Amino acid sequence: MNSKLKRFLTPIWLGLLCVLLFVIMESVNLGGIPDPFPYAIFLYLWLMFALFLLCLFAILRLSKTKVSKKERLPAYLLNALVLIFTGISIAALIVDQMPGFLGMPNCD
Repeated sequence: MNSKLKRFLTPIWLGLLCVLLFVIMESVNLGGIPDPFPYAIFLYLWLMFALFLLCLFAILRLSKTKVSKKERLPAYLLNALVLIFTGISIAALIVDQMPGFLGMPNCD
C-alpha cells in the first residue's frame, strides 16, 4: 500500500473505531437502533476524530524529520491549532450528546 494513502487511512479507521463505541453504546442502551438514527452526529464525530488523529500523527511524523526546527515551526503551529480546536469540538459534542448515548428518552 502506498505510504501516503496509509497516512490517511490509519486515522480514518481509528476514528471509525472511536465512533463505533458510541454507536454501540447508544444502540445497547436504547434497546436497538433508534428509528430516526442520528447519522449527522456520528458522521461529524467520525470526521472530527479522524482530523484529530491525522493532526496528531502529523505532529509525531514532523518530530522525526531531519528538517530544522525553524522550518518545522509553521507546520507544528498549524497542526497544534487544528488539534486543539478539534479536541474542543469533540469534547463539547460528547458532553452535549452523552445523555443520548446513555439511552435517555427524548434527548435532543
